[in-house]
Amino acid sequence: MLATAGSAIFAALSVVSPSTALIGFIGIIVFVIVLKKPDALIFLTLASATITLPAFVPTSFSAGSVTVKLYEPLLMLSVVYSAFRYKNRAPMALGAFAILILGWGAAGLLAGHEPSKIIYDTRNLIMLLAACFVACKVAGTDITKRLVPWVTVVLWVSAAMTLLASATSLPLSGRSEEAALPVSGAAATDSALRLISPGTHLALAVLCVAAVLVVAKKCRAKDVLQLVLPAVFLVFVSFSRNSILGISVAILFALLASRNVRSTSRTAVYTLCASAAFWILTISSSLLANLPGGAWVDKQVGGFSERVLGGLTSDTLAVDNSAQFRFQMENALIIPRIEESPLLGHGFGYAYKLPSGVPGSFTADFAPYYAHNFYLWILVKAGALGLILFLWLALAPTLRLLRTGPISSHAVGGATAALLATSFVAPIPIGSPTALIFGALIGCCYAFQNSQSQSQTRVVVPYLKPGSRAAVATLRRS
Repeated sequence: MLATAGSAIFAALSVVSPSTALIGFIGIIVFVIVLKKPDALIFLTLASATITLPAFVPTSFSAGSVTVKLYEPLLMLSVVYSAFRYKNRAPMALGAFAILILGWGAAGLLAGHEPSKIIYDTRNLIMLLAACFVACKVAGTDITKRLVPWVTVVLWVSAAMTLLASATSLPLSGRSEEAALPVSGAAATDSALRLISPGTHLALAVLCVAAVLVVAKKCRAKDVLQLVLPAVFLVFVSFSRNSILGISVAILFALLASRNVRSTSRTAVYTLCASAAFWILTISSSLLANLPGGAWVDKQVGGFSERVLGGLTSDTLAVDNSAQFRFQMENALIIPRIEESPLLGHGFGYAYKLPSGVPGSFTADFAPYYAHNFYLWILVKAGALGLILFLWLALAPTLRLLRTGPISSHAVGGATAALLATSFVAPIPIGSPTALIFGALIGCCYAFQNSQSQSQTRVVVPYLKPGSRAAVATLRRS
């Protein structure tokens, strides 16, 4: 009878709204899976948040006037499930930052800020805390080991969809734009297509984890090859300078953690090999332009050279419209507002500048509340107190792993440090799904450094090939 009723509802929704019917169908499948295997909530949350799919596949649904992403209710259910299923403790810093969000959200309401903008400011911070809580609970359990195949599948599916989109201009979930830098007065060019999708952010985290493990010689490069290959492609076609910053910080973290000359020399060798491989690719791509697929390869290599490598120079930054917008229209305007209330900020939902542009556009509706530099953003919203509580939550466990954690745990610490550094130029903690990924890494940091005096258990480091030398680390747990 339940199946018949479900079929009738599905048929009715199909007539009214095909996308709503598909969401409902997905919901029924998720319900059945979770009913039989509750642990699947964790896997489904990760997959729905980070997989790259064509734009016509719905990844969100409407609840009144609010658009809800599929992974958000799954994450909230994961919080409830992990709270009752696993007994591991969550850090005090997580509760303190949650109180900050509630308190400064209420302060925003009392100050007359729009409720919708308060939600806009705090929504992904709540996702970060939720992911951190779940990771604190489940890291080190058997779930961690079983996540590895899921991450592998998500990366390969995302890479395949991205390759198809790059070659055919198939619309994807996420952002797509020309790879050419937005330079004033520059003529339009036939540049590569820049694709930034949910899978891109997961790929960067995986590359940071893999880089730390390889530099620290906790695994061989071939042990993580099945994860690194799709991750490299996803990061490459995003043509993002932020990825260079993140991976560099992760490698630096590994060098500081390992504290030996061999790691430095090993890093130098890998850097030279990667540089030589890209140089060979640059030379050969133009020669292969007349072969099938050769023109596409040449365009990708050219796009990476122009936007990522060429975009790092001071001369390019001086004429890059995107960089100048951040310097002149964000940083220059947000700092005076910080100085007005440096200790407590202005509350969530606060607009630090006037809207501009066409009504309904990003610059008119959201830019006054948004900044690429997350640390300036948290200062204007919650002041020095908010920044201190955030650093207590995210930076403190990372530094503790750097000093005292086992070598395998440095992989998680390095990835967390990479996202902390990237948050100077991209607001990782208030992005989607970057907040979820960042929160999960922070939670894993706490899991690794928690309760050193308690009994040992085996822990599988996320994103590693099962059976590799780096797959199992020692962690003390309650």
